[in-house]
Amino acid sequence: ANGMVLESLVPTLVTELKNGTIDLLGLDGNVTMEDSIGDMSKKLYSVNASALADTLTRLDPRSIDKAVDTLKKARSVYCLGFGGSMVIAMEAVSRFATITNKFRQISDTHMQAMATALSGPEDVILLFSFSGATRDIFDVLENAKKRGTKIILVTHFPKSPAAAYANTIITCGVEEGPMNGGSIAAKIGLLFLIDILFNEYC
Repeated sequence: ANGMVLESLVPTLVTELKNGTIDLLGLDGNVTMEDSIGDMSKKLYSVNASALADTLTRLDPRSIDKAVDTLKKARSVYCLGFGGSMVIAMEAVSRFATITNKFRQISDTHMQAMATALSGPEDVILLFSFSGATRDIFDVLENAKKRGTKIILVTHFPKSPAAAYANTIITCGVEEGPMNGGSIAAKIGLLFLIDILFNEYC
């Protein structure tokens, strides 16, 4: 895939999404008790479509190129996430399992600590964290940094605390309010990025 072609498509695709579908719904994204099933569905569709558009707008082809190059050269890739992001890490392993066996997902925090303590410059951590501030991730990141392990962070906040540890940062779109943490829209943005990484890797 060509990063320059992807970059040139961003303005067109975002405009088409907004002018072709999202703006025509005439509804905001806030679901209420008074909504019919039809209106609720349209609102959720709008929010989820916006997650893709926002992620595409934020996409930096250079970060994708750098991340994919790092993944290709890695001995092992540890896909990690906490809370709702753990499911995304599992999905990344499942997606890449069709072309390579070096992607691994570890759920247990003690096993994560052991794995990162034994990792080295030939290994990569692919970390999914929407906030980039989840407390549990920092022991893993500190271990990895000490060992020279490369870190790819996929997050909504490129200036989050976790970003200070990352060699490469990839950002996803969609805003999450206090009442919709772990939303489907946020996951859609992250899954979209996994698909981009996978297809560029191939």
